Amino acid sequence: MNAASALVAHLIDLLPTSGRGAPGCRLITYQLTSEDGAIYRALVAKGLRPVALSRHAQAGGARTRVALPGDKIRWEAGPAAAP
Repeated sequence: MNAASALVAHLIDLLPTSGRGAPGCRLITYQLTSEDGAIYRALVAKGLRPVALSRHAQAGGARTRVALPGDKIRWEAGPAAAP
């Protein structure tokens, strides 16, 4: 398992034991559609799942200088994750 998938797996494991493991808790991460997504697909058994596709012609938000433009898949895990 590479470092990125190990980190996300560990965060998913911590959800129920952290102070944020309440029913309204969820982990959110994003994948560019230009990436293969192997990191996220490897964690489906842990409850991580794709929940939305967002289309962006350009980067936006508070971190515009570091955000990457392009279509993104939102992945979520936890009790409050979207279906």
